[in-house]
Amino acid sequence: MNLPKKRRGFRSIVVDSINYDWRFDNYNCAEESTCYVDIRLTTKPRSKLLIDIDWEDPWLNMRENYHNHHIAPCSSPISPKFVANAIKASVNLGWQATENYGEFHVKYQGGEFSIGKVIHS
Repeated sequence: MNLPKKRRGFRSIVVDSINYDWRFDNYNCAEESTCYVDIRLTTKPRSKLLIDIDWEDPWLNMRENYHNHHIAPCSSPISPKFVANAIKASVNLGWQATENYGEFHVKYQGGEFSIGKVIHS
């Protein structure tokens, strides 16, 4: 079963000749200060890769950011290039999208990917 991309906000990407669908999921960002990129194999959408990016909207905290000269913690924009790099790094960390069902959690911080936990409800 394929996910309807327009209705749920998923975009397509091909990495190493494999089709994936991805979206930036900011559902709980304001409450938990944690957002993630949700990546799924197109042919097995129940096999999820969740990249915890510790993203913060600088406009929501503009006054604090102005006084503290603080920039949002995610040092890379969420672009197709970032998603491709996240997929490749996650495969190196052990994600086997074609064989597993469930969620594989990866943390992105300081320009590095590592095994981590994504906080969501």
